[in-house]
Amino acid sequence: MPFNKDFDDTYHLGIRAACDDVGVYCERVDEQVFDGRILDRIYNQIAHAHTIIADMSGKTPNVYYETGYAHALGKRVIPLARDIADIPFDLKDYPHIVYGNSIIKLKKDLATRLRWAINHPLESFNSVAPHMEFWISGRPVAEGQTVFALQFYDETCRSYRRTVTLDVRNASGATCNGRRFQLSLISKYITSDRALLLPDGRFMNIFPPFPDTFPDAWSSVELSFGIPSGCEHSKYTTIGVDAIFRELTEFGVSEVPLTVMLAEKEQREYATSLEFPTIPKD
Repeated sequence: MPFNKDFDDTYHLGIRAACDDVGVYCERVDEQVFDGRILDRIYNQIAHAHTIIADMSGKTPNVYYETGYAHALGKRVIPLARDIADIPFDLKDYPHIVYGNSIIKLKKDLATRLRWAINHPLESFNSVAPHMEFWISGRPVAEGQTVFALQFYDETCRSYRRTVTLDVRNASGATCNGRRFQLSLISKYITSDRALLLPDGRFMNIFPPFPDTFPDAWSSVELSFGIPSGCEHSKYTTIGVDAIFRELTEFGVSEVPLTVMLAEKEQREYATSLEFPTIPKD
């Protein structure tokens, strides 16, 4: 990680705090007292470390170089960054932590990976949860994103159907076992025959498992859902409803808040060119 004061909280309250919680020793080379060149010291510390935590934030060349050295030695590396754009192309297929401005998220996600690393010393991170990209109706799942569910009249059933299509891309270099993921859409405004009622009144709608997916390949699954009794239909087509996309793996839980809107087929196909009003939701 860059050695400047902007990252002191990231290191002390995020990275080191996560290591303390898990019970592993963590040290940064600038905290040590030693003779000789700092680069030689870094090489020595990497060679003797069990796991390397590499913060790519700021695209620091030294960090890229030292991460490559760690990989050359066969070390287990946990890459992380404030912004996904800071992860270099050659490392995008490794499971990484993108924490934005949230040190709380960094600490939680890093502690989860460290615990898994301790309990599975011979397995690689990629074998459990390779880097996956999730898209709903042609839009990437991202915080604050508006995604579109399809609404249409089913002549066979003589009723309206509503579906969410989830596309999954394996952005890693290893085949992904879809059974190691549980993906769901959580909302008090969406329910389905694959829904679990949570204690807070929301429904956790679990997507069907996606099949094993080869590197750089796509898979697709569909979730049919309904509108819970008492909900105003117009809200779904005008301002959308709050939902959370939830990804559960052996590493733990990752949640992304987003908005779901209902659209007819033609609307959804051209959704990227439409502008919808941003009206505060309750």
